[in-house]
Amino acid sequence: MSSLTADISVVVFASRQGILLQGTMLSVERAVGEAREAGMNVEVLVATYAADKKTAAWVRERSPYRVLSTADSCLGKARNLALDETRGHHVAFLDGADIWSRNFLVGAAEQDQRVKRDVVWRPAVSIGFANDYFDASGYSVRQIPNSSDFDRSSILVDNPFPSTFFARRRIVETHRFPTEDLKRGWTDVDWWWNANLLGYDIEQITVPDTLHYFRSSLAQERARENGTVRLGPTALELGKRRRG
Repeated sequence: MSSLTADISVVVFASRQGILLQGTMLSVERAVGEAREAGMNVEVLVATYAADKKTAAWVRERSPYRVLSTADSCLGKARNLALDETRGHHVAFLDGADIWSRNFLVGAAEQDQRVKRDVVWRPAVSIGFANDYFDASGYSVRQIPNSSDFDRSSILVDNPFPSTFFARRRIVETHRFPTEDLKRGWTDVDWWWNANLLGYDIEQITVPDTLHYFRSSLAQERARENGTVRLGPTALELGKRRRG
């Protein structure tokens, strides 16, 4: 990694989103534009991992940003590799097909300046959709909790936090993403990472009046319900054992 030359590094992760990346990148451009107008230096990268042909072609032909690519299908590895290539004092990750409200980056950066402790910032509301942004009949709405407002151990059963976040770089460098273990079903690296953060007492706090749209997957929901997707050993459980 080169020296830190940006205030914020935005990374968009793309694998099998195809044309839906167009909505993602438009939302990024708007959010980055707001941050730059507020005087922040922002870089944008696109990280592809095991991308299908449509997604790879869209990124190659349409993305104006620096592209990082890996053939590995593990999202945790892709997140860590991308982090190593960023140059921002803060990082913000967004998955392909997902959308930010234009005020998310500015709101998170302003909130982060006011606190001394380590915080991972989340949008206040996440709206799930199926395959079409414009089909409201398929929407699901989640109010994202602040980590001080709920029983932390409940994350071992279900993950209430979205994949997108804004945080100081050193938090993500210190607490890197876990990697998948397909045989054990340890494949939801974001859920696993969130549990680790809570185990190290890192708060996850929402940015008021911000939104996040995410592409929901019925297959993923069913896999979690039937137990084929599970958490690996977490810092939250280890911390409870130490304190107990």
